[in-house]
Amino acid sequence: MNRIVTIFICTFLLFATALAAQEHVSNQWVDEGYALFNAKKYKEAIVSFTKAIYMDAENEDALLFRGVAYIVLGNYQQALKDINKVLELNPENGIAYKDRAIAYWSMGDYQKAIKDSTRAIEIDPELAAEAYYNRGLSYSQLGEYKQAIKDFTKAIELNPKNTNAYYNRGVMYNKVGEKEKGWEDMKMCARLGDKNVQELLKSGAIEW
Repeated sequence: MNRIVTIFICTFLLFATALAAQEHVSNQWVDEGYALFNAKKYKEAIVSFTKAIYMDAENEDALLFRGVAYIVLGNYQQALKDINKVLELNPENGIAYKDRAIAYWSMGDYQKAIKDSTRAIEIDPELAAEAYYNRGLSYSQLGEYKQAIKDFTKAIELNPKNTNAYYNRGVMYNKVGEKEKGWEDMKMCARLGDKNVQELLKSGAIEW
């Protein structure tokens, strides 16, 4: 092996080792950020995710988690920047579509929220229960109550313990004049442990 080839291989190995070390440190910052996020320390979590991104600008987890933290704090434009970057890196990231739909919904852009929720459902069936529920919320805001009912129903089929889906479907049934079905959903919501709905039914002397 000649000297030039040897030098090239050594340089490549050193670069690869340094890159791997950076990725490792970046992932450590992601773990710290995730722990802070779960502790509801969202600003501190953003700092950790930002450090992870500084070490690895293409760390999808860091970008996505930081985007979600920005959503929680109401900084939707910054959230979109992070999530859009994730989708540039990986156009098949279903979680990114699901989370971007939440950002769009929070901004009142319900059509875009519907589009992203639909894409999340198409990409990753494991996200379907949440994505159908989120899409139902968007349809409800647009006054498309029957379509919202369909999505909430699908969300309930996939996750029968989703009290929010029962509650919102109940509200939609009431909107379209199917009050009995609406009350049945409220009763189911109460049976599943929703304290607010339980108090609502108690105030009307309604058993569940």
